[in-house]
Amino acid sequence: MKISVVDFFIGPMKEQVKEKIVPLPEVTYFDMNLLLHAIYEPLGKAELTAEGHMRLYCIADRFTCNTVMVNAKNALSIYVDKENVAQIHEFAKKNNLARLSERCVDFIVANGALSREFVAELDTKHLLLLFMPSLNEMD
Repeated sequence: MKISVVDFFIGPMKEQVKEKIVPLPEVTYFDMNLLLHAIYEPLGKAELTAEGHMRLYCIADRFTCNTVMVNAKNALSIYVDKENVAQIHEFAKKNNLARLSERCVDFIVANGALSREFVAELDTKHLLLLFMPSLNEMD
């Protein structure tokens, strides 16, 4: 039997409570745990990967936790490397994170001897092919 907060009230108060309850977005235990740790523990202790910070950003966005979103975005800029630059760049473009996208482009230009204009025109698939030569063999 599923019990709701509303079940603890009776009469007219029950109807008032029903009207004020705001449904939470669907979330897994892992995601909620990740968000709560980010809120109550310093991010340095969380030791998340780039993928973890991207996931954290998305969860924080769903719950409108702006401070966690900013912290996750800032942490992502530290994780930019050859293995994940295309993934982070795509994530930044999808979420309108201009500074993070710019950081990825700077990294690509600095490490690939490519022009900024050329890199700005590339899509994620081509960035992956550029930075992960083993994927070229799969085509």
